[in-house]
Amino acid sequence: MNQKQPQSLEDTFADNSNMAKLMRTYSKLTKVHQKKVARKQQLCVKAKTVCVDVGSILETITGAVIVVDCEWRYLYVNSEAAKLMQKTPQDLLGLQMWEVFPDIIGTKFEREYRRSLTEKVPVNFEEFFPSYNMWLEVRANPFDQGLAISFSDITQRKKDEQERLELLQRERVARTEAESANRIKDEFLAVLSHELRSPLNPILGWAKMLRTGKYDRIATDRALETIERNAKLQAQLIEDLLDVSRILRGKLVLNIHPVNLVTAIEAAIETVQLAAQAKAIQIYTVLDSHVGLISGDTNRLQQILWNLLSNAIKFTPNGGRVEVRLERVEGEDKGDRVEMIEGYAQITITDSGKGINPKFLPHVFEYFRQENSTTTRKFGGLGLGLAIVRYLTEMHGGLVTAHSQGEGQGATFTVKLPIVSAPQNQLGESEDCHSRDSIAHSSLQGLRILIVDDEADIRQLVAFILEESGAEVCITKSASEALAVMEKSVPDLLVCDIGMPDVDGYMLMRQIRALPPEKGGQMLAVALTAYAGEYNRKQALAAGFQMHLAKPIDPDIFIREISRICSYITKTKVFK
Repeated sequence: MNQKQPQSLEDTFADNSNMAKLMRTYSKLTKVHQKKVARKQQLCVKAKTVCVDVGSILETITGAVIVVDCEWRYLYVNSEAAKLMQKTPQDLLGLQMWEVFPDIIGTKFEREYRRSLTEKVPVNFEEFFPSYNMWLEVRANPFDQGLAISFSDITQRKKDEQERLELLQRERVARTEAESANRIKDEFLAVLSHELRSPLNPILGWAKMLRTGKYDRIATDRALETIERNAKLQAQLIEDLLDVSRILRGKLVLNIHPVNLVTAIEAAIETVQLAAQAKAIQIYTVLDSHVGLISGDTNRLQQILWNLLSNAIKFTPNGGRVEVRLERVEGEDKGDRVEMIEGYAQITITDSGKGINPKFLPHVFEYFRQENSTTTRKFGGLGLGLAIVRYLTEMHGGLVTAHSQGEGQGATFTVKLPIVSAPQNQLGESEDCHSRDSIAHSSLQGLRILIVDDEADIRQLVAFILEESGAEVCITKSASEALAVMEKSVPDLLVCDIGMPDVDGYMLMRQIRALPPEKGGQMLAVALTAYAGEYNRKQALAAGFQMHLAKPIDPDIFIREISRICSYITKTKVFK
């Protein structure tokens, strides 16, 4: 027998229509609620999944990411952000940003974060983060509950950018300096061409006119004086150029011995006295004779003084004055010298000339620099003298300075040189050198001198000078000719050029020194050459020459030096 199925609530209360409606409504609401609950559960699961996915994504981002709420408390910190801030996420979550990093308060970080959150606009900026000594690139994006911030360390990029900027700046400076150097070089070459050509005009002009034989003694003397003056000027220009070349190559060497500055100053004044008299310039001296000796190269010290005095006279108008002072000043021993510094000899040269423009004053000792290098300039020169003065002074352990109140106010140059105590044997050597330099050139009567030079004009000039002093001269143009002459008769002295074709003077001298004494192996020899550097002098002495003389040479000086080296020769022999 079939059992009867129980009735539903609807069937039970079918007779009550209102109740039935109520139950149907309840049933529908229950089903809807159940669906909503299920949906909510699904959404929660999905949200949790999304959060996990977002967190995973944020963790995999190479940049640092943080999220703060509207109260600036950390809601999220990814591992890269924690690493950059040298903290763990747990150290930061829930803390306020300004508490963790108070040193960014008032900085661009705070200003930009607040602007982004207040104005609801994204911001992007770069700023130095002082807490960790790094540069950060920052992006901040606002949302309803706070601010999402991503940042990355760009310190290396900033460093590279700074290096590029510095490199560009150095390149700009180098380009500017190169352009300036090229301009100065072009100006210098133009001046050089002018200064070297200018003396040639009166030399060549007067030489050609004198050959006509139409001039009396007075006009001839005036012409010869002009030729000599301009030749000396050109020789000095060339010597300055050679000195600069030696300086720039580090080849300039000093021949050091004790020097009396009073004597050196008086000698320098004597060399410029004629130029001063021509302009009616008075030279006043105040020289302390008790300053003492300095350790230096006499010739180079003379060069320093001559350059400064020449400049003073050049830039002083007619009727002006030049004052030269020598005094002893005290100085500190800085302990960087082997010698005992006893003080400083200070030479001050003051003129009443045109003065120096304050803008040019810092450049006055630079190579190839002239205050006026235009074609309308009033004063000649190459702009090398003061640069050489500075270098030579510093080589002596001294200091040179320039001072001027401005144009038309004159100028003062001060040279300070250390006074160094010297052993007595060195003092004796200095006095001996001075006495030897003072030897009056005697007659060369009866001396047999062999000249070797490949330049015919120089051979004839040297022969003429020597013959005028009584020497018996034989001239040859090559090493082979000289050796052939020596096979017949050995001369008392050899005057030999260095730069010659095939066999130069050094090689010839070595060949001669290899000969036995009776064949001329011990003959006196003088190198007369345009190779005038200190290195060349040492080479000549090493090859066997007793003396090295530089071309061009003054005839009086030449005869004096020849007389000195031959002073002990008393016998007279005749060439066969």
